[in-house]
Amino acid sequence: MAKKNILMRFGLIFCLVVTVTSVIWAELDSPLIGIDDANIFFVYAKHLIHGQGFVYNIGGERVEGFSSFLWTLIAAALFGISEQPELALLLINVLLVTLTITLTTNYLDFQIARRQNAQKGWQFSFYSLLYMFVLCLSPAYFIWQILTLMDNGLWGAVLTATAITTISYQKQRPILLATLIALLLLTRPEAMLWGLVFIGILFFREVYTSNIREGIAAIRLPLLTYFVTLLALTGFRMVYFGYPLPNTYYAKISPSIIYNISEGWRYAVGFFDSAPVVQFSMLILVFSLGLNGQRIFRSVFSHDRTFSVKAVDLFPIVICTGLIIPIITGGDHFNLWRFYQPIYPLLLLNMFIFAANLAETVLAFQWREPLSGMRKWLSVLTICIFLYLIQPLKWENVKESGTIDYEFTLAEDGRYMGRFFSAFFAEVPPPSIGVIVAGGVKMTYEGEIIDLMGLNSVKMGHSQGKRMGMKNHTAFEKTVFYELQPDVMNPFFSFAPVTKCLSEENVKYFYSTLLNHQAMKNWLNGLLSDADFLKKYHFVQIANKKFTTNQCFIGFASGKFLSNLNANASYVINDMNSDSSK
Repeated sequence: MAKKNILMRFGLIFCLVVTVTSVIWAELDSPLIGIDDANIFFVYAKHLIHGQGFVYNIGGERVEGFSSFLWTLIAAALFGISEQPELALLLINVLLVTLTITLTTNYLDFQIARRQNAQKGWQFSFYSLLYMFVLCLSPAYFIWQILTLMDNGLWGAVLTATAITTISYQKQRPILLATLIALLLLTRPEAMLWGLVFIGILFFREVYTSNIREGIAAIRLPLLTYFVTLLALTGFRMVYFGYPLPNTYYAKISPSIIYNISEGWRYAVGFFDSAPVVQFSMLILVFSLGLNGQRIFRSVFSHDRTFSVKAVDLFPIVICTGLIIPIITGGDHFNLWRFYQPIYPLLLLNMFIFAANLAETVLAFQWREPLSGMRKWLSVLTICIFLYLIQPLKWENVKESGTIDYEFTLAEDGRYMGRFFSAFFAEVPPPSIGVIVAGGVKMTYEGEIIDLMGLNSVKMGHSQGKRMGMKNHTAFEKTVFYELQPDVMNPFFSFAPVTKCLSEENVKYFYSTLLNHQAMKNWLNGLLSDADFLKKYHFVQIANKKFTTNQCFIGFASGKFLSNLNANASYVINDMNSDSSK
């Protein structure tokens, strides 16, 4: 397709993506700063561009508390331009999703064009129109790939580009695939497996269509690029951080393979049950995998060339890889299946390609554009309205369906709390604060934040533990906590109620609620009732006389910090442990 036609197609898809994103963005009350985990990326990016290096706390330990090296570098470059790059990152995600849909629709129309005299140029076929609108029926896809400001948009675009380039590999363009393999490895850690899968697919395809010599020639540059990039990245991690994998891996992934697969299977089943379109596309995937696998087996091992293998027959292998990896790693705690959204366009693409193959090979359908003009648009619209009505998660109820809006609220409340801590403790050296939610608060707090969940703490992240329980929240160990000894601890996973001064009775009730809260017991391994903790930490409400508003700090503070704070006349401490005011 000519460059002009590609740009026109890209522009039309861009308008579609902006429209759908705007609707969902408005429904979620217009979040602008991403979710809390995206703010962790921003913390590292900001510190990197300002010369502090890959650190969570300025002057603190080097730690890779982020899951995408490349996305952190992109965010750092934008922080070099503006201290508020969120809008630019949102636009980048919009462009990345537009690129993903452009690649998939272009590939789909290419497959259709092989069977008919399809439209040439930028025009969309009936099938690609239907594909686009089916994709747009999923708010989850646009939330995770764009609005969260996470690395999903980048990962989805690079993964899609690599998959399509591998399947439609041209010998004249080996550098493109090699470049994409390098970008994969820089984008996500699971690319270590993905890279081998793509190289293996390419090798098989070239060996089958030519010979082993051609297969080796095809994968030589991608394979060399894979190992050079992997060795360089791993070497940098070992020298700079001291570990071969990101700290997030050690903090999140359980050492029990059985537990990971059990949790991951539940995660995959939940994705399957999430929508009729997902169920249908996954059933088609299973059927196409079996049918294509049989054809490949008979063609390769029986030398029966009536069962010739086409490059597109290998496409289900790519989809299955994307489905299996989250099962192996134990899934995720976030709502709306974050890890499956990057492969969702490929899952739908496989369904449409399979339908085209089925019509040609089984039904012996004479390919032509089934509808044209206004009938084409009306048919697509009618089908999409029907599919939209049967979806459990729709654009207009996305806020009410699930807890994804809570993730955006956490980031906003975290940034508010960081500003509050900085202002409230301005009369003393900034205390170190232990938190459960560690993204937004660190973006705005000037002092040290200790991540009790271990993502941004080497000691906590590498602590000995089974990593079983609430996914991504199981790295906490009491022995490490006592080593780190934060001055104060904000034990709330929701920041909102912390700053309002309460009556003594309400503070005691709050304290009792925390002690009996099951999530707090699980996440902190019963720390709040631990005898050593009760000796070293007090539950307090602290007021600052210089604050004209009715705001207090409510939480746990170490005895040493309270002694230093008590010497400052600006603070009034109400100690719930001793029932005394100081």
